[in-house]
Order: sequence, then C-alpha cells, then structure tokens
Amino acid sequence: MNVLEEAASLINGQRSKDYGHPRDNFNNIASLWTAYLGYEIDPLDVGLMMVLLKVARLESGVYQRDSIVDIAGYAGTLERIFEEPVADLDVMPESRVWQSILEVPTDITVTDVDDCKWKFIGDHWHYDVDDYWERGADPIETHDQDCPPFTEVLETTA
Repeated sequence: MNVLEEAASLINGQRSKDYGHPRDNFNNIASLWTAYLGYEIDPLDVGLMMVLLKVARLESGVYQRDSIVDIAGYAGTLERIFEEPVADLDVMPESRVWQSILEVPTDITVTDVDDCKWKFIGDHWHYDVDDYWERGADPIETHDQDCPPFTEVLETTA
C-alpha cells in the first residue's frame, strides 16, 4: 500500500471511528488551542500546524515513513473538513458512558439508569423535571452511587 492509500485508510477508517468526524475533532482542538494561546485558532490552522509538526520531525534528516503518511493524512483530513458535506457524514458518534457523574465533563448532558437527564448548571448538577432543571441532591455522591451508568445525550440534527 502506498503512502496516500495508507493515509486514506487511516483517516476514513479507525481514526474516524476513534475520534469522530475530523470537523468536530479539529474544531475541538482549535477551541482548546485558542483558550491556551489567547488568540483565535481555526480548524485549518490545526491541520497546517500538525503538518508542520511532522515536517519538523523529518528535518532530522532521517526518513520516517509514518511522518509522511501523517502529512498525507492531515491533508486528507482538511479535505474532509472543508469539502465533505455535513449531511454525508458516514460515522455516527456513539454516546460516552461514565460510572460516576463526577467523571462527566461539565459541558455534557447525560441520562442516568432511570433515564433522567442531568446537566451541569452554574456550580452544580441539575436534573430535568418536565423541561425544568431542578438542582440535584447534596451531596451529589448520594445519587452518584445509586444511578450509574451516566450516558451522554447526543444532540441530533433534523
């Protein structure tokens, strides 16, 4: 398999399954880098900087095939981000699951074992009661022990 075929196989196969669509993954990376650096980074910047990272490794003078594959992969990933219509996405994300609500990132809405929705608002977990978010019990560990698993609620688009 040549470098381009290998890169295409990776970005359209296992990596897509592991990390989701590169549009979402690179947007997330861009947000994190923006917060860290204090200035705006976009998904194109992410792809280009990852290519430059691989170029820097190659400047050691030693041929490393995996770096060449990764450069081709980042180019293909940028193509997917900017040229692949959103409606044509073939990889559907799977909900993540946590055994403790304390492990759930605070920007994620989850359901518990009783299918009750939970969301972090302000400085505390709240649960959904007829479309009204009620503050959860103190300490939250009480609920945490009785109601795992906590499953991510994925937003769907119509």
